[in-house]
Amino acid sequence: MLDTVEDWRLLLDQALARHRASAHWTAPALIVFAEQAQRAGLHGDVARAMEFLRECESVCTPLGERWALSWTEWNVGVSWWAAGNTAEPALHVSASLRAKQDLEDMLGIACCVELLSWVAAAQGDSERAGVLFGALGKLWDLIGTPLFGGGTLLSWRAQAREQIRERLGDAAFEAAGQKGALLSREETISYALGETTPPSPAHDAQQVPVAEPTLTKREREVASLIATGKSNKEIAASLVISRRTAETHVEHILVKLGFTSRLQIATWVTDHTQQ
Repeated sequence: MLDTVEDWRLLLDQALARHRASAHWTAPALIVFAEQAQRAGLHGDVARAMEFLRECESVCTPLGERWALSWTEWNVGVSWWAAGNTAEPALHVSASLRAKQDLEDMLGIACCVELLSWVAAAQGDSERAGVLFGALGKLWDLIGTPLFGGGTLLSWRAQAREQIRERLGDAAFEAAGQKGALLSREETISYALGETTPPSPAHDAQQVPVAEPTLTKREREVASLIATGKSNKEIAASLVISRRTAETHVEHILVKLGFTSRLQIATWVTDHTQQ
């Protein structure tokens, strides 16, 4: 059991030293670079975090390994954010997000969009930040606790959200959030990367759910299981499908119904069962 931060630091150093000596790089070995970059950055040593990123890149590139590299890149973005820099994080997190999109890393996608929303808020683009926060509600609902439940990360999240609400005002903040909630995962990624513009009011109006949204038979089955409190893993087991397929069905249901949470789906199922 690790009793102190120093114990944790020593174990990480020892693990990285052993892997450097053996040159045997497994996925758990490579993720040590991300841990080291995080440790360095949160202690204010951004230069050291960058060194870990460059070493990770030199090891991962010949191996064709992108997952560990993308997490190291994200942690470097967090390091720049912790240092008070509002420009550098976007460069690293955008690179990480593109990799995570290809890898379908749902947790990683949410973490990247999260940090890009903070950057938008810090740079005064409150509308963009508000839309991204609206999209994040759906992403995190699919995963669970945002940002690993980390106290420091969650405090930064709360600060950014409050900053956005204060600048936009309650009504505009809610409107921006509703725009974000209508975005699909791919649309959210494109918007977070600055590749697309947010939906226009006319586009929003076209996507407002009608009284009887059209769900497929499978989507209705998934919605019913959500209403019983089942997780994505349990839904997959019940329907004999992959967890990724279950997650996709949940995403489609949220988009079609214009919802942002599983609780809304459960309520919708209950209302329609009683009709």
